[in-house]
Amino acid sequence: MYPPIDVPKLHRLDLALIHESVVKLTFYIGDDQRVGSGFFVNIPDSPYEVILTAGHNLFHASKTFTTQVTVLLPNPNPSSVEPYAMIIPAKHIKVSAEYQKDTTVIEADYGVILIPYSGKKLRRGFGFNMIHAFSELRGEVNVSCYDVRTAPGRPVISTGVILTNESTENQLVYEAKTEQGSSGSPVWVAYDVDDVAVVAVHTHKPAPGSTGSRGSRISPKVLRDVFTWASLDTTKQIKAQNVSKNPVALPPEGVYIIFAERPFARLRRGTGTKFDVFPAKVTSSSVRYVLALGDKWVMFDTENQQAILVDSPREQSLFSMERMKNPGRYPHIVRIVIEEKYQLRIDGSRWKPHDLPDAQISGLSMVTRASQPDPFVYFTFEPYKPFSVPDTRHVDVSKSAEKLESMTKLLIDHAASLINQPDFHGSDHFAPAFGELINSNPQTIEDWEQILRPLLNILDKLLLPSKIDTLMNEYCQQ
Repeated sequence: MYPPIDVPKLHRLDLALIHESVVKLTFYIGDDQRVGSGFFVNIPDSPYEVILTAGHNLFHASKTFTTQVTVLLPNPNPSSVEPYAMIIPAKHIKVSAEYQKDTTVIEADYGVILIPYSGKKLRRGFGFNMIHAFSELRGEVNVSCYDVRTAPGRPVISTGVILTNESTENQLVYEAKTEQGSSGSPVWVAYDVDDVAVVAVHTHKPAPGSTGSRGSRISPKVLRDVFTWASLDTTKQIKAQNVSKNPVALPPEGVYIIFAERPFARLRRGTGTKFDVFPAKVTSSSVRYVLALGDKWVMFDTENQQAILVDSPREQSLFSMERMKNPGRYPHIVRIVIEEKYQLRIDGSRWKPHDLPDAQISGLSMVTRASQPDPFVYFTFEPYKPFSVPDTRHVDVSKSAEKLESMTKLLIDHAASLINQPDFHGSDHFAPAFGELINSNPQTIEDWEQILRPLLNILDKLLLPSKIDTLMNEYCQQ
C-alpha cells in the first residue's frame, strides 16, 4: 500500500449531474425478473460507452448468463413518465473470466455493458484513478444506487466510512447502507469541489461479523479487462519525432524507447519495446496515462533522470499527452508531460556512424518545459490508429446516383484541367500528369496526409446524401 489518502468531504458537488451516469438495470434469471444498478465509466478513445456493473447482474451462479438485460434511462421526453428502455444484445455483455469460472470469487464479481459510441456528444461517465487501488483510502465513500421502487434518473445516495482494516487491494469495505438492487452501483469519492472518482463497484452485503458492505476495487486488473472489452488499442512502441523548423536528422530507421536486460530505459534504432498504454487517471477535464510492461510499470524518476520499472503504478508513473499547436497537420505527434512541469526528451543526436545496428544507448531524460523550442521532445505512439466510431449509417446511394455521377465528372474535369492532362480514360477516372513523377520519386511529397486531406474531406461528405447539394455548390464554384 502507498501512503494513505484522506478523502475530502462533499462540498458544492452537483449530485444531479453525477447521477446522470448511474443507471437502473433489469434482467431475468429464468422467469424471475431482477433489478440492479450500473454506471457509465469514462474510457477515453473507446468506440463504446461502457457501463460497469456487478458480474452477478449479468452471470448467474448456475453458470449461465442472465437474459433480457435492459438499461433503463430517464425518458428524453419530460412529459412522459415511462423510462427509456435499452435492451442489450448478448455480444455487448462481458463478464470477468475468473468470475465465470468460480462465482464465489467476489473480488472478480464485475462485468460491463457496451453501448456503441456515436462520437457526437461528450462521453458520459465517472472518472477514475488507478493509483487509488494501491492506497489506503481514509474517510467516507458514497454509493449511488437503485432499488425496485426507484425511478430511473433518481438514484438514492448512501454515505459511510471506509473500513480500512478490512479493505484489501482488490476489495473495498465501507459502512454505506445498501439493499437489494444496489449491486453494481458506483462507490465514489470526491476529488475536489469539481470532480469525483469511482473507486469500487458495489457487489455484496456485509460479511458475517462485519458491518461493511463490499465492492470490487477499480484496480489495474479490473481496468485491464475493461480496456480489452472496450476495444482499446493499447499496444504501442514509442518513437522519437522531430518536427522543428531546423530539424536535426534522426537515424532513418527511427529512434525508440526500449527496456532490455536492464530495469531502466534506453534508446535503440529500428524497433522498441511494446508497451501497454493505459488511461490511468481520468477526470472531467484531463486524461493521464501509464505504461505497463507485463506485470511491471514504468515510473519516471525525475530526480535521477531515468525511466525505471516498478512493481505497481505510482503517481510518478502518470503522464499526459500534449498535442501540438497544429493537431490537424500532426494529429499523432505529442509531448509526454510528467508532473505537469517536465517533459520526456530523447537526444537523437547521440548516434555515431560506427554504432552497431542493434546498439542501445542512453539519451532519455526529463527536462523542464522551456519556452524555447526543443527538437527532441516529440513522440508518436505506434502504430497510430485514429479514433473511429462504429459506422451504423445506411446510405441509399441509388437515390443520389445522378448527382454523384455529375459531381464526380466535375471533379475529374477540374483536376484534369489543373494538371494539363486530358481526361482520356473515360468519365470515372483519370491519369494525372504527375503520376509518373510520384511513382518514380515518392519522397518528393513528404506530407501525404496534408496533400490528400481535401480529397478525404470530400469522401467523408459523400457518405451523407443530405450534404450532396452543399458539396456540389462548394466545389463547383471553385
